[in-house]
Amino acid sequence: MYVKHITILVITPGLAGFPIAQNTITEMLMVDWKLSRFGIDETYPAIVPGNVHTDLMTAGVIGDPFTGTNEDSVQWVGLEDWTYTSGSFTVADAILKKEHVTLVFNGLDTYANVWLNDQHILSANNYHRSWKVDVKAILKEEGNKLKVNFKSSVKIGEILATETDYELPGQEVRAVTRKPQFHYGWDWGPKLIGCGISAPIDIVGYDNLQLVSHDAVVKEHISDKTPVRFVFTVSAEKSFTGSYEIILGDSIKMKGQLNVKKGENSINHTLDKCPKSWLWWPIGQGEQKLHNLKLRITNNGKPALNFEDQIAIRRVDLITNKDQHGESFFFAINDEAVFCKGANYIPIDFFQNRVSHDDYDRVLEDVVDANMNMIRVWGGGIYEEEYFYDRCDELGILVWQDFMYACSMYPSQKYFLENAELEAIEQLQRLTHHPSIVLWCGNNENSEGWERWGWKNGLTPSQKRKVVKGYKSLFKKILPKAVRDQSALPYWESSPMLGRGDPEHQFRGDAHYWGVWHDAQPFDTLNYVVPRFMSEFGFQSFSEIETIRCYAGNTTLDRTNPAIISHEKHPRGFTLIDEYMMRDYGFIPEKFEDYVWLGQIQQAEGIGIGLDAHRRNAPYCMGTLYWQLNDCWPVASWSSLDYFGNWKPLHYESKKQFTPQKLSHFLDDEILSIYLISDEDIQSGAESNWQMDFMDFNGNVSDSLSGAKSLRNELSQLLWQGSVSEWKMKGKSHLIRLNMKFEDKNFTHVIDLVQPKSQQLTNANVQANSRLVRDGQVELSFVSENYVRNVWIEGSRRGKYSENNFDLVPGEMKVIFFTPEKSSETIPLFTFKTLNDLYITN
Repeated sequence: MYVKHITILVITPGLAGFPIAQNTITEMLMVDWKLSRFGIDETYPAIVPGNVHTDLMTAGVIGDPFTGTNEDSVQWVGLEDWTYTSGSFTVADAILKKEHVTLVFNGLDTYANVWLNDQHILSANNYHRSWKVDVKAILKEEGNKLKVNFKSSVKIGEILATETDYELPGQEVRAVTRKPQFHYGWDWGPKLIGCGISAPIDIVGYDNLQLVSHDAVVKEHISDKTPVRFVFTVSAEKSFTGSYEIILGDSIKMKGQLNVKKGENSINHTLDKCPKSWLWWPIGQGEQKLHNLKLRITNNGKPALNFEDQIAIRRVDLITNKDQHGESFFFAINDEAVFCKGANYIPIDFFQNRVSHDDYDRVLEDVVDANMNMIRVWGGGIYEEEYFYDRCDELGILVWQDFMYACSMYPSQKYFLENAELEAIEQLQRLTHHPSIVLWCGNNENSEGWERWGWKNGLTPSQKRKVVKGYKSLFKKILPKAVRDQSALPYWESSPMLGRGDPEHQFRGDAHYWGVWHDAQPFDTLNYVVPRFMSEFGFQSFSEIETIRCYAGNTTLDRTNPAIISHEKHPRGFTLIDEYMMRDYGFIPEKFEDYVWLGQIQQAEGIGIGLDAHRRNAPYCMGTLYWQLNDCWPVASWSSLDYFGNWKPLHYESKKQFTPQKLSHFLDDEILSIYLISDEDIQSGAESNWQMDFMDFNGNVSDSLSGAKSLRNELSQLLWQGSVSEWKMKGKSHLIRLNMKFEDKNFTHVIDLVQPKSQQLTNANVQANSRLVRDGQVELSFVSENYVRNVWIEGSRRGKYSENNFDLVPGEMKVIFFTPEKSSETIPLFTFKTLNDLYITN
């Protein structure tokens, strides 16, 4: 059985909306558990937090669903009811002496009935909520037992789906259950509809007050006199009159009187002046300042609540103003516009209990290493763990946060909407203080599907009205109101605002453009279809060959292998990859390993065209987030990081395209345009000098152009534009090398004049050397006598390269640094392959 991790995730107590203050005593329930199937007299050891699939894998009842075609053989698991039974546990006397003792179930997946000491205490129906039950009258000092019965989400969903006289458009059974939508299968993920205690259970003792949420709100425009409002919500079991003290950092103290009523209470205190030096900025814009924040509440001079956390101060605006093109869409942080560069994020592992802090660190550091400043937490997954957002705060990664609704219409029944409202309020209260979160978005593609995917077909006018009523209730009323009430952040109803079937999608709002891939449009289309903010676009590839072997084994690897077919979830995946290969490269490799690698190169170069076009068209376009960053299992997908964290060529391409300053070109027929793209400030009037050399693939220069340009402080600016018709005629055997200098900076850029299939590439004549430099880092140098496309380095040790998937200009040395995961005093074995060699052998 192949397993990626066996790690118990430890989650901060109070994760799901009730942060734990210092006056509260909390114990995470640590006890042995048993799992059993309803009606079957057999038990298996269970892990909490966990889920039924990983427990059954450990017990040897099922094989690893990620391996081979095992996914198909474990579908029965989701059709059964399951019971988790705890061993006996004790409760500390200090907790039992508190006025209130609660059990907090931070995650139950999904339809659960809970018994404590044979008394029914809870019925749960939402994965995305926590469940808090007062059990002081039931708990004993020792000998306590819990039993949690889970009903099949599949069967419950099928029952709920019959409550209307029509089928909900999209995916009805998954849409009626508040369970992670991707559990029901996606075109990049398996269908594994399980259950389980998905997060820790806490025993919490307290007397009166609990903190619910906290935030630092900046409403006025930024100056050295900008006021900041500190907002706390506390929940009280009984009323009293007291006082509060807020301490920011080591010296700023704010005090006031407080009349607490039973229920939720708001504490608002404004600090008159916040210096600019205190502000939090996204990466690339400034420092990620985090300040220590304390709240102390007293009742008749006695401590009633002591709370401490880190807080950040920043202002967020989503600017959607009418302009000459349509309507803008961009984020301003602290009044400064930010071009957003990044990708869409899905859960790191299908089985959340296997995700560790190290996994979060790896993925988020890979985001930073690829010069990204934003990720979109996609609405078909989960609201992420607290640690995830903490790390985004620390690293300066902006988070576009979806509510967990995707690619379907959702119920209009009262029970569903009330459940959704409580879920939204809880998640907003839990996460509102994180400076990294800059947007709450209602859903992923629901509006698009309703308007343009044929979802209305077969519905009567009355049924359509009911579906629309449910949509409006949830996404136009409940969710925006919750965002307004619980945070100071902007709300966006649906991503995309307009689909590609609407001619306005390029001129207003955010866009998902899938003409490339789904409609098989050429990659060059991305140069012309440029929206105001591209929140999704992508192209698929396989993972590296060793990742494929993890699920397909060491048998023959080809496209007839059942395991490989099972891990290509898109029904037209192979067909589309083949069509693009023939169009751009002129052949489809016979050897499967070559097919996989060329597909990765194709993905990188195609999506790179879009990333480049979006940045080149700033400030008209102010963001580009490709689909998708990562995988939740080993699979063929649109990701740039595979399941094991290996960087595909696309991730290296993203790093190159997202570098703070770079050259860009656009060849429109015979007209070549050269741009300088910069996220960094440029001194206006700075003089730049550039030169273009027209050379053959052996390095012989036959023509040159040069010029100078006075620069402006802009995100993108044109350096030169003109006809290269004579040069393009010789593009089969020639390229353009562009050099530009300004201040102390030197940029080099290579321009291909024709598609790869038309280039007369010859055998790669590459000289490669390596030497150990420091801390196990290796310097690799490459030089070639001829033009070499797509050099891809592979090493015998895991690690990262400063650059990979690069071209070699004849006679010019390329220096790459390899940083291993684990330092060593020996040099790994390195090999490399090139597009040139692939052409020669095919």
